[in-house]
Amino acid sequence: MNPEEQVVSVLARRSGVAKEQVRPETRLVEDLKLDGDDAVDALLEISKKCSMDVSGFDSSLYFRSEPTLLSLFRFLPSQKKRSMAKQTITVAELVDAARRGSFQSR
Repeated sequence: MNPEEQVVSVLARRSGVAKEQVRPETRLVEDLKLDGDDAVDALLEISKKCSMDVSGFDSSLYFRSEPTLLSLFRFLPSQKKRSMAKQTITVAELVDAARRGSFQSR
């Protein structure tokens, strides 16, 4: 499989969306509802299948962390980063990264 097929296959399976509906402009969080640990797990699977280095990737810039008891206290400094606006990742960006062999935070 080429990188595009690998990326689409993983994202479709993990999100439950048909492969035909996963397009280059499709966004992981907003369209596929992949966020938190689910999104990170999908990226790790893609990185293994496509030999993509993700060591420079900061998932907290893109995905929410899984909720904890502390997340109820949004006023705490430790919780402010959790509620900050997140950057968007598209399928096209992941395919490009898979072709390059590296995905780093912007």
